[in-house]
Amino acid sequence: MATRNIVNVSDIIDKQKITWTTVLVCMLCFAGQLADGYDLGVVGLTAPGIIKDFHLTHQQMAPAFSAAIIGMLFGSIGEGYLGDKYGRKLGIIVALLTFGLGSLMSGFISGIDSLIVARFITGVGLGGMLPNVTAMMVEYAPVKRRATLTTLSFMGLSFGGMLPGWVSYCLNGESWRSLYLVGTLIPVMLVPLFIFLMPESLKYMAITGRSKDKLARILRKVSRDQTISTDDTFIINESGKAGGLPQLFEGRMRLATPFLWIIFMSIMFVNFYVNSWLNLGLRSIGFDAAAAAATNSFYYIGGACGGLAIGIALDTLGPVALVITSLIGAVTAVVMSAIGADHTVIRLLVFLYGFSILGSQLGYSTLAGLLYPTAHRSKGAGFAQGIGRIGGFIGPLVVGSLLAAQLEFHTIFSLAAIPLLLCAIATLCCIRAWCGRMTGYRLGQIRQMDGKAPRHA
Repeated sequence: MATRNIVNVSDIIDKQKITWTTVLVCMLCFAGQLADGYDLGVVGLTAPGIIKDFHLTHQQMAPAFSAAIIGMLFGSIGEGYLGDKYGRKLGIIVALLTFGLGSLMSGFISGIDSLIVARFITGVGLGGMLPNVTAMMVEYAPVKRRATLTTLSFMGLSFGGMLPGWVSYCLNGESWRSLYLVGTLIPVMLVPLFIFLMPESLKYMAITGRSKDKLARILRKVSRDQTISTDDTFIINESGKAGGLPQLFEGRMRLATPFLWIIFMSIMFVNFYVNSWLNLGLRSIGFDAAAAAATNSFYYIGGACGGLAIGIALDTLGPVALVITSLIGAVTAVVMSAIGADHTVIRLLVFLYGFSILGSQLGYSTLAGLLYPTAHRSKGAGFAQGIGRIGGFIGPLVVGSLLAAQLEFHTIFSLAAIPLLLCAIATLCCIRAWCGRMTGYRLGQIRQMDGKAPRHA
């Protein structure tokens, strides 16, 4: 019997040059995140119209924001399991269809109760997108550019968040319902592209032993100088099978996972705290509808710039870069409390908020994907995202109560400094728990040091 060649899939991915396959995966993940960002951000822009049409108060509107976040909690965890068991590709497709359905339902609501149901369904889909995109990118990108490419794909979230304002401008005063219908069209159009163009994760196929013919075919495209056949034995530099929650607390992750959850709770609290009510807050201090929408887009522009900067910084400085960006956000929050209502200054501060808050969240999503091995990467990232939604759920409720108590706009948004400081501290503790020290590691050097022998397919 002929000896079969051993093909180390991890080594091929880590050492590859950026190929057309890598670019295709990154572009599709960016597009999926763009659709996610649109349906996540559209509710903030449509809130004034919904409040007016259904004669609601700010407090009555708050559950609609939080319903999506509760849905994200279930989606992040549930579809994280789905991605680990049945593949990242299926997880992404299910997420697109789910939040597309929720957006369609949002366009035909008859009151606040039906909006809450529709936003919950939307949230389930939105929550399931990020852990599977995280796993897909981490398992395709070369190690030297892994954080940069992964964060670049996440930047679709920021650009998607800008789209509702642009679409609203193009529709020139059409009903807010039209914005939700556009939010249905985008994911539905993407589904065929993911079905026919998106390859399955190479490491997932290797560790599960499924679709060896597809695995060999894609590896030949990625590594053209190596002869690969379906008869070869495929291994990765990790061990273990997909399992339950205890896997997330094995070895060094025993402490790193809880700190990661605190990080996500803090950053999502402040993200939804600021983003959910930013448009209404700007209207309350004299911005007209057009100026408020334009200023709101600065949050996502800042997030896109922050995501790009953080992706590069993670590959060069390591996770400590996220501590720096969190502290930038805390300083911005303090400055917010000391300025007046000058529109130009507020736009600058909103940009810095987006740079630090949304940019950091993109970076933390990359970090979550790199800390866990292939066997439970979607689940690990999904649980981090899901637990983080608890903070996201509380954020809009807190700011809604503060608005009802008639606190000033500047005071409300300056309080964001508190969770940002907590996030910075938890980041240092997470790095210390995983790496044994707080600085000196680039993301490319963070390995699964508890892994055993490579797993064969």
